[in-house]
Amino acid sequence: DGQVVADGNAHEMVAAYMHEGASSSAERTWDDIDTAPGGDMVRLRSVRVKDAQGHTAASLDIRQRAGIEMRFEVTQDGYTLLPHLKLANDAGVLAFITVDIDPAWRKKKRPKGIYTATAWIPGNLLSEGDYFVHAGMTTLDPQKIHQYHEREVISFRVVDPMEGDSARGDWVNELGGLVRPMLDWETEFSPS
Repeated sequence: DGQVVADGNAHEMVAAYMHEGASSSAERTWDDIDTAPGGDMVRLRSVRVKDAQGHTAASLDIRQRAGIEMRFEVTQDGYTLLPHLKLANDAGVLAFITVDIDPAWRKKKRPKGIYTATAWIPGNLLSEGDYFVHAGMTTLDPQKIHQYHEREVISFRVVDPMEGDSARGDWVNELGGLVRPMLDWETEFSPS
């Protein structure tokens, strides 16, 4: 209606526009266990992207860590489970797959109950852009993949606020690649 809705740098405003009304894409929940993805041993209950403060977020600051939280319900005792997540960009290129290696549950059989596992992605690792998350579960002994969803479960956007303190530094043009780690650089100098 001819009003200013938001004001900020181009990257933030484009991200806000692209995700307007789509914040639910950062979280998906299955309330009914009978229709929740999974199988006889385990069912997926929810997946969400959260910011460093733990709030569900469809748009994330590239400099801050982000969590992908997977809540699942174990319905049969006695299985060793490997929750895992697959992250791909909007072109379908795989960024990475991560498996839950939390020592509290690694190689241990899980009793019935609801579990919440979060994989934390460090700040300045992913490049700017849109990402899609696939969630799954594998059982060991017997080894079986419980594919929760053939398609992405949730999505989010990584935004660089262009303030010079990200891995971009003072470079203002696009930096390619799926990951953009902020590496430690050392330079030695000897005056002539």
